[in-house]
Amino acid sequence: MPYKVVKVNGGYKVGLATGGKMSNGRYYLSNKPLSKKQAINQKTAVDKQEVKKTVVKNKKTTKK
Repeated sequence: MPYKVVKVNGGYKVGLATGGKMSNGRYYLSNKPLSKKQAINQKTAVDKQEVKKTVVKNKKTTKK
């Protein structure tokens, strides 16, 4: 899923690019606002983790 850094009261949060709720029912990944640098680092980490999960999932479904 694509994520984006959103400016909120007191800092920044990372949420879905569509602005909707995630599968766990929350709008943002963190409860408390983060600094801009921390929010960008969180977005990068989540993006990398999702790519990793997708690659592993595709390897399991692909037969040789």
